[in-house]
Order: sequence, then structure tokens, then C-alpha cells
Amino acid sequence: MFLPVLVAALSMTQEKSTFLVLLVRPENAPTYSAERSKEIQAGHMAHLTKLFNAGTAKVAGPFMEEHRIRGIVLIEAKNMEMAKMAPMADPAIKAGRLAAEVYPWAVAPVKFGTAVEPMQLVTNTMVLIERVNFTPKSFSSQHALYQSELGNTLISGVIPGEFKYIDAFIVPGEDKAKIAALAAKHPAVVGGYGKAVVLAWGSAKGVVSK
Repeated sequence: MFLPVLVAALSMTQEKSTFLVLLVRPENAPTYSAERSKEIQAGHMAHLTKLFNAGTAKVAGPFMEEHRIRGIVLIEAKNMEMAKMAPMADPAIKAGRLAAEVYPWAVAPVKFGTAVEPMQLVTNTMVLIERVNFTPKSFSSQHALYQSELGNTLISGVIPGEFKYIDAFIVPGEDKAKIAALAAKHPAVVGGYGKAVVLAWGSAKGVVSK
């Protein structure tokens, strides 16, 4: 499906849900010349711009440190199938430089703003709780208590279903040691069925704040 048709299909949906797209670096990703890499990156940014203009993408940004997960895109779509379509036309994915992992994300209500001009990148911290064992039924109540104790988050929500990750949230600021200590108290980490991945994350100033 061509990108304009894809974007139109996504933007016309009703009762949309939120999905977290993790842009990851594949193993043995191909290397390109500096000129070709620049073209791929420009195409990647143009693709994101089209998704933003269509109202499909709400926030996106890179991780500010070396990790297999290179960045995220938060999108709204009617269902998982349509959510998975959103990154398909990204030139960086077509070139094999990135791959997309798509997860449903039951986020608390967020009011998104508009990026300030000229664009400035601000750094906050994202925590992903990776599943390492069976998730008990008690997680829901434990998670609600943890969120109330966690305090201010920019975006937060569980990842429902049997996926690689259980929970994801973005905390203001870049005090990684402090946030890692908070993540260590997550019920899944304490209970031994999850582990925390804590990464500095950049996004355009003005898009998401509390």
C-alpha cells in the first residue's frame, strides 16, 4: 500500500487505540555510504512528518544512548493490524537499518502539544519493563499502587497481552540513577517476573509535558 493511501486509511479510523512502536536496530543491519545513510535518515524523518500531519503519530523521539532500541513512535490506530502498517513505508525500515516492534499501550490520557520552533530536543527518561516470567493476576492491583507512588509521569500505561514488555512509562528529567532506583521498585521487578530497561529519551520540546 502506498504511503498516502496508508496514512489516509489510518487517519479515517474511529475509536482509535494507542500503540507503542519501538524502532530497533536489527542484528547484522546493512551498512551504507555516508551519502546513502543521509538519504535514508531524511526519508525516515519525512515519513514521520507525514504520520504526524495525518494525526497518526502523536510523539516520537530517539534514545540518547547506544541500545538495540533506537527510538519510539506513539501512534493511534483502530487495531493492531493497522498499527503495524504505519512503519512499513519508513525508508529506514525498507533499507534494513531499523525494524519495528508494535505493542498495544494502555496509556493514561495525555494532552499533546506542538513542537516549538526552531525545534529543540529535550531529554527525559523512558522505562520499559521486560517480561521474564509469568505475570500473576495480582499485577494489576500492584501496578495501580506503584503508579500512585511513582508520581509524575509524562506518559505511562501497561502493555496488555502476552508481549515481550509488561509496562512502559516516561518520567520527566534525565537523572538515570534516581529513575533506575524507582524502576527497581516496580512490582514486576520486585516479584522477579520483569526487568527494567532504563533509557534516556529525546523528544521535541513542547510536544509532551506536565
